[in-house]
Amino acid sequence: MTLAVAFRRRVIGDHYELVFGSDSRLTGGQANDQAQKIFQLPRKDALFAFAGDTQYAYPLLMQMLRSIESYPPSAEGRLALAKEKGHILRVFQQSYSAIHSLPIGQKYPDDPDNYFLFGGYDWVTSSFRTWLLRFDPAGRRFVFNSIRKSYFFIGDDEPARKYAVGEANRLLRRRGKSTSEINYEPLEVLSEVIRNSSYTSIGGAPQVGKAYKFLKTQLFQVKWAPNESAPCSMSYRGPSTVADRAMLMACI
Repeated sequence: MTLAVAFRRRVIGDHYELVFGSDSRLTGGQANDQAQKIFQLPRKDALFAFAGDTQYAYPLLMQMLRSIESYPPSAEGRLALAKEKGHILRVFQQSYSAIHSLPIGQKYPDDPDNYFLFGGYDWVTSSFRTWLLRFDPAGRRFVFNSIRKSYFFIGDDEPARKYAVGEANRLLRRRGKSTSEINYEPLEVLSEVIRNSSYTSIGGAPQVGKAYKFLKTQLFQVKWAPNESAPCSMSYRGPSTVADRAMLMACI
């Protein structure tokens, strides 16, 4: 299971950046706390994140990444960010429709229990844009919905997601901030949920990615200690004492 968030962070004045955050845990009879959930697209100006069933998420993601990589207008960022949605939808839908050898009596593949975040800087509108991608069981198809909120949590653990939304609202109110003044509050809440033993399906080091106005993205290594007595570890990998100077090294 996963808790992920996308939000627009004010850097200084009227300058903003788009931030994606996620936990690192996969579950299913056992737990893996080193699973990548935030991805850079080959076009380098957008990020993608997922929550939910990895049986669908990883194959769909790999097909999408290779498809964008092999189509120059997408790979080079010439295709507008909003039009990239159509490319992604076609890849997802074709991949889902290609599933075969279903159990006897089953007409359609199982519904993908997933949520995806897609966002970056749109050079056409000169703005950061973010969308939610999910599967619509009624229409048996994937659909995009535009995200207009300043921050947006996704997750397949609904109590954890609702808690994160409520806690982010409370944290901003305590600090007297409007949604246009968000700094790293959503990441603080994500870290709190990861440390909260009530949500056992969410864990591992937080993952962080950013999209910038100059049409580039960056993934960051986050140095992380789940509690005061535990050694720090890194997102995407286990315990480490080697500093990667190209990455974020603050122990949250």
